[in-house]
Amino acid sequence: MVSQESAIDTGLKAVSDTTRRGILSLLKGRQLSVLEIAEEFPMSRPAISKHLRILKEAGLVLETPAGRQRLYSLEVGPLDLLRTWLAGFNGDRGRSARLPAAAAAGERDRRSVVRPPVREDDWRVW
Repeated sequence: MVSQESAIDTGLKAVSDTTRRGILSLLKGRQLSVLEIAEEFPMSRPAISKHLRILKEAGLVLETPAGRQRLYSLEVGPLDLLRTWLAGFNGDRGRSARLPAAAAAGERDRRSVVRPPVREDDWRVW
């Protein structure tokens, strides 16, 4: 049995990628083949298959054989687990309401700092 924390870690890693979030959005309320999914992205079918494998391992998509192809559909259970976990951070509304103002003040402070120009051969660029 996979622990809840492990499932949350796996789910967060899976949805951390823009392409995988796009695939999940495509699968809302329908089943699609790899080819149909790949048509929506500027990458190869093998690359899409890799993303689908990661989503499948996280339990976020279901794979159903249909003749010679496989159809993928959204599995919302793990998303509900992530939603519940994230909702736990909404408990202190007063503190979170003050956060944007503090973040904005920090942004102003960072913009006012004069930084020396960066050279292309500077190791910190890499």
